[in-house]
Amino acid sequence: MEFGFFRGLPKKLFWLDLFGQLAFLVDIILQFFLVYRDTQTYKMVNKRAPIALRYLKSSFVIDLLACMPWDIIYKACGNKEEVRYLLWIRLSRVRKVTNFFQKMEKDIRINYLFTRIVKLIAVELYCTHTGACIFYYLATTLPAEQEGYTWIGSLKLGDYSYSHFRQIDLWTRYMTSLYFAIVTMATVEMAQVLVVACDAAEAEALLHRLWSVAYFRWFGGDNRGSLGDGGGCGCVVDVDYSVNWVVRGAGCAC
Repeated sequence: MEFGFFRGLPKKLFWLDLFGQLAFLVDIILQFFLVYRDTQTYKMVNKRAPIALRYLKSSFVIDLLACMPWDIIYKACGNKEEVRYLLWIRLSRVRKVTNFFQKMEKDIRINYLFTRIVKLIAVELYCTHTGACIFYYLATTLPAEQEGYTWIGSLKLGDYSYSHFRQIDLWTRYMTSLYFAIVTMATVEMAQVLVVACDAAEAEALLHRLWSVAYFRWFGGDNRGSLGDGGGCGCVVDVDYSVNWVVRGAGCAC
């Protein structure tokens, strides 16, 4: 959300983000004291040197980069857009959630189907939120004088107009982006009516198709075991059809 909706965080959100990064920094420190099970001897390793070496060889560098105050660095570098792309490093933290669900799946005390359902809901919410941020970011890539050529700048809901959308409150912009992300992921060929500018239309339409294929491929493949190969209800995802759909849509013209 920081990448999609802000060019430099407001003061209140800046302090909130700073406290969040401090929490992850504490997690980095704790990783140097976290015992682990050796994969060869199956014994618990509690010596600090092997624990620290193992963490340094795994994800220490990425975790440290993710905790960097990129908002401060962005402002110090003269608001260069390239610096903001480094915020994507923080997406690496998703693997912590993935590891959490993997441990839940292996825990015989927790119902396996319940874990899969919770994981599916979490992935759906995360994908929808990410799609909303990406759609809004694409709208902000055009200068302010061309806002009317974006999907949100040209939007009108009754008497309410989204012209000069950058001046609208954050909650309204986010909920609008979230709504269109849900509509786009839930329908077919919807991306080509969300925008007016030709370049933006091609970018969003292709992005929508790739996003849909990736999500439904994960849903069909990763959840096939829990669904019992459709459970006799025909819940099968045609990946070949989806790929052909992407190829056909990649050359969309306005």
